[in-house]
Order: sequence, then C-alpha cells, then structure tokens
Amino acid sequence: MACCHLHNYLSTRNNGYYLQRGDVDYENKDTGRVEEGSWRQGTQHVAELQRTRGNSAAEAKKIRDDFCEYFNSSGSVPWQNNYLT
Repeated sequence: MACCHLHNYLSTRNNGYYLQRGDVDYENKDTGRVEEGSWRQGTQHVAELQRTRGNSAAEAKKIRDDFCEYFNSSGSVPWQNNYLT
C-alpha cells in the first residue's frame, strides 16, 4: 500500500520527472484500446540498483535508535507522553 501511495504522490507532484507520457501503458479514451508504454522496449527507464556494503539492517537500527534518543530528549514535545499507549 505504501508503494501505491508513493507512486500516486510522485505522479501528481513531480509531473515530468517521475513519469513521462508514453512511459507506461495507458488506455486510449477514444478507442478504448490499451496503448503500450515504452517500458516494454527495455530497461532504459529503470535505474540500476547498487548493492549496499555492510549490514543494512544494523544501519537501519542505528538510525532508528538515534531518532528514538532525539525524540525522547531534546526533540521531545511537552504533550507527547499523553498519547503513548
């Protein structure tokens, strides 16, 4: 669901940078036919993913712990403990 929301957000906010007309399949409203997008010709629009070095899970936990420390100390707001369950 998060991917769908991100896709919708990027489609409306970054028009021209995220998807160009013709990149993806779309339905021609006049004929009712599906027009194939350019993504079907190859991977020129897909960025290469780079392998990460190290332990990503450990790095994610470190970032999470840093946020936890911040929001429970200098980044805290007076009312936040009223909403913890």
